[in-house]
Amino acid sequence: MRKLVAILKLRHSSFQNFETREYKRQWENFETPFFTQILDKIESLWDEVEPMKYEEFFNTEDRNFKLFCFSYYGVGNLMEKLEAQKINEKEIEVDYIEYDKNGNQKLIKKTNRYEVHEVENQKLGMFVWGGRQQYSYAVKCWCPSTKRNTGYG
Repeated sequence: MRKLVAILKLRHSSFQNFETREYKRQWENFETPFFTQILDKIESLWDEVEPMKYEEFFNTEDRNFKLFCFSYYGVGNLMEKLEAQKINEKEIEVDYIEYDKNGNQKLIKKTNRYEVHEVENQKLGMFVWGGRQQYSYAVKCWCPSTKRNTGYG
């Protein structure tokens, strides 16, 4: 159970964050006493268990476990950790609709920004027979309203 909590903490900053952003949205909402006990155990361990260290799951030979942990670690963290290189970027002007206080529609032009990053598959521990696919790619997106990085997709 401690290992599960360590993995959950790769994505979630608190038990409440896990409960609202994952459990209530993505898990089957079991109401059995047994499942409630499991959820209570996860909550009781939350503050005493550290998030799993990257090296702990990255260096494992169990590919399924590694992929499961990657999904919690996040593409952005992974690309940063492996020092992915930006190879391209593009800005695209798009039309947004906003409404004034009277409910009148107004067309606004905003700019979406995208960056393409690549990382060597060897750094990911992936080896493709024949070596034709040397890199993996991720796209980083920027919110036109806040100008903040919204993460990788």
